Parts: sequence; C-alpha cells; structure tokens
Amino acid sequence: MRTGSKAAIYARVSTKRQVQQGNGLNSQISSCREYCRQNDFEVVETFTDDSTGGSDNREGLKDLKNWIKENRKDSIVIVVDAISRVARDVAIYQNIKRYATDHGAIFRSPTFTFEDSPAGRFMETIHVGMGQFEREDNAARVKRCQKARLSDGYWCLAAPIGYRSAGKGKPIEPDDLSGIVREALEGFASGRFETAASAKRFVEAQPEFIATRKSPVLGNGRMEGMLRNPLYAGYIDYPKWSISLRKGKHKPLISYQTFQLIQERLDGNSRVHSGKETSEDFPLRGFVLCDDCGRPLTAGWSRSKSGKMYPYYRCFNKRCDRQGKSINGDKLEAHLVSLLSELQPHETVAKVMKRMLRDLWEHNQAATLDRRRDLERQIKLLQQEQEKLLDRIVETENDSVASAYEKRIAQCQKKQVICKEKLSDLGKSISGFDEMFEHTLKVISTPCDIWKKESYEWRIAVLKVVFSERLRYCHKSGLRTPETTFPFKVLRGEETAKDNLAEAVSAHLVLRKISKHRKWP
Repeated sequence: MRTGSKAAIYARVSTKRQVQQGNGLNSQISSCREYCRQNDFEVVETFTDDSTGGSDNREGLKDLKNWIKENRKDSIVIVVDAISRVARDVAIYQNIKRYATDHGAIFRSPTFTFEDSPAGRFMETIHVGMGQFEREDNAARVKRCQKARLSDGYWCLAAPIGYRSAGKGKPIEPDDLSGIVREALEGFASGRFETAASAKRFVEAQPEFIATRKSPVLGNGRMEGMLRNPLYAGYIDYPKWSISLRKGKHKPLISYQTFQLIQERLDGNSRVHSGKETSEDFPLRGFVLCDDCGRPLTAGWSRSKSGKMYPYYRCFNKRCDRQGKSINGDKLEAHLVSLLSELQPHETVAKVMKRMLRDLWEHNQAATLDRRRDLERQIKLLQQEQEKLLDRIVETENDSVASAYEKRIAQCQKKQVICKEKLSDLGKSISGFDEMFEHTLKVISTPCDIWKKESYEWRIAVLKVVFSERLRYCHKSGLRTPETTFPFKVLRGEETAKDNLAEAVSAHLVLRKISKHRKWP
C-alpha cells in the first residue's frame, strides 16, 4: 500500500437524472474520501461522470487520464467506490486499467481488494464481467418492455417535436408546438411549402418554437424526419425492432391520407431549395411550363446595377434552347391577370354555375353509399390477402421468401389503414352546400379580383380551380391559351362540354378535390 501518495477520486452514475434526483455521486465521493483518510492518501483531484459505463467516451474519464499522464512521475492512486464505477465492460475496463498501469498509477477501492496475482486478476475480471452482464441484461429487459409497449400502440421512446410525455403508462400528447407542426405538415402536403427547407423555415420563424427550444435552428434532416414520421398521423411503425405499422393510442395531428401525400411529394420532389426567395414571392413557380421543353419554370430575384431587385422566371433545363434566359416576373403575372380577366364571368352567369354545382354536389352525396360499400369490400379483400400471406409465412422455411411475404403484409396493412380512414371520413357529418362551397364559388365568380387583392394561399386556390392543366409560356407570344376546368368551359359558352361525359367526370373530381381541402385562408 502506498501511504502518503497523491490520490484522485473517480465517481460515476449512469444518467444526469441520477445526479439531479439522488446522492449517488456524493455518497461515492464520501466513501472514497474516508478510505483515503484511513490509508493516509492525499486527495488532490475528484473526477465525475454522469454517463453509461458501457462507453469510454466520458469527459470525466478523459480528464482523469490526462491527470494520470501529467503526474506519472509521482506515486499516484486512483480511488473508486466500486469496480463497476470504472466501467461495465470488460474490454473498456482492461484498456483503462492498462493505461493507468503504464503511467505508474494503481487502483484502490473500499469495496474491493486489488491483488497483483493470477487469482486477484481473475476475481477482478469476474467483478467487471458481472457489471457488464447486469448492464446488458438490464438493457435487454428495458428493450423488451419498450417493444411490448410499442406493440400495444404506446410510443415510449423520445417524443417528437409537437408531442410530450403525459406520464408513466399514458400515451404521448400534443404540446404547445403541435399547432405549428400540424400547419407545417399540412402545408407541405398541399404544396404551400414546396420543399422540406420551406417547411423548416416556417417552423423556425414561429415565436413559440424559438421560446421553447434550446436551439432555434431545425436541421434539414430533422425536418425530413418529421415529414417521414407516421406518429403525426396517429400510427406507430418501428422497423428497427420489427414493429410493423399499427394504430397508436395517441392523438394524431394529421390524417393518414395527408401523411401519404407527404410521402408522395418527398419521393417525387427531393430537391432542397435553399434560396432566400419564398413561395409567396413567386406564386407561378412550378405551375408555368417552358413551352420549348415542357419543364416547370423556376424563379428568383435579380439585382440591377442600381441595386434594385427584380423578380424573374427562367427555365433551368440544360437541354432546352431557352435554358437560363430570364422572363420578367411582373410581365408574366400581368399576362396571367389578363387571362383571368377574360375568364371572370358575369354575375348572372355565376348564379347559373351555382345551380350546376349544387346538382353535382347532390349527385356526390348520393354516391357516398356506393363508395362506402366499395371501401368495405376492399378492406375485406385486403384482410383475406393478409391472412393468406401469414399462412404462407408459417409454411415456408426460406428466409428470403418469408421476408418478401412480410413486406407484402406491411403493404396490405398500409392499404387497410388508408381504406379505413376514408371509410371513417364518409361517416363524419358533412357540411351544407353553402358552407362547403362558399370559397369555391368566390373563386369561380371573381378569379381576377382575388388574384389582385388576396394572399398567396388564395392565388394558389385560383390556379387550382380555374386551370385543369399547368400553363405553358412561349418566349415569343407569352402564355398559351389555357386549358380550363369544366365550370369555366361552361361559363365561356362551350356548350359541347355540357354533354361530354369525360368533362363531367373531370368536374366531379375537381369538386371532390375542392371539398376535400376546405381549409381556406
């Protein structure tokens, strides 16, 4: 025993919570100080950690190693309350012990006798091995409990932004940021936010987000993770632990159909737009096509020599002859206003259109029962297909074939979720005609006035309701003659459209789309 040696005490607990709620560190340090007093060790340093013993990436441990290195010429002792405080992993413990020995330090403890002999080293390894076993067994036990909770529909891992833990045994619940998250997700699904970066900027700009978060910055990867997370739609899917898609016990922020729209947009539009301009600055971006190549025009700001900023649109298709050539944004929008002015109907004609819309709405109501029966039939067929696939998994001994069956089962489950959600929507109370189509009729009656006076959201509504296809821009003649929706064809006097079945079906789909997204500005 080295009496009169310099001593450093090392104490560790597993989590920050143990530091805040208990006295684990203090009791360890007190026990070690008493041991040093009894053995005439001079305590000169104390190092602590609040992290797992299954890792050597600990700040306190790093500081201890530096101290050992700096004092390697002295007679130094490292005092720990128990071997498990050094590490709960045999390999990590041996590396730490070897580092200390190589620099002339020895370990001592009030609860274990270190002996430099085969029997002593064997007992030392046994103690560390028991610590590793307890750590791994505890982790496996916690994982089993968490998997069981996830299987039952309870999200028991870290709550995503917009949710908070409601207490032990309870499902997570929406928090103060839930409204912001909902608006960001629905905005991305509807196209209000063109990219994940746009949705990210919206969230970061909200005062509630800035006030409640440690960092006011939300990474692009974090935002895309939120867009990909089915928890917001009320479902749990955790493939890492073989937990397939299932209904969660928590309250959803968006519908599963909206979640599916988000996935389709992400898979088809992965480009991240990082410019300073916003969608509000360029409402025609992505809606107007280059007439030469048929690709959507992008947009941006251009600074003149005088320093004034001008809006412009341009084609960025490298194979297009018009690639990179600017189109004055004000000129393009002025041409659109001219088109809308020609399409804006007389007041008496708008009244006739209202009666036609009412007829279509009544027809849509009558078809609801048929849609309900069709959805019930689809759900039944999907359930039968899932049962057959489960039987095949039991019978097969080939792992790759079983894996293929599992993927098909997961697809069946997702299709069932969508069908059940649609069926649930059919059972909800439907608003009256006037309430449902109030804003639609406003757009049909006065599209030009709305474009001139209203906000970005209203302008997007005008484009969707008035035009059945995206507009094409010719660099010589301007906007081509637009293809309008069925209501505007009738308003313009195209009588043949009234008797055209395909046009009638198209109008019916337009009205369904309008009524489905009734959240107007």
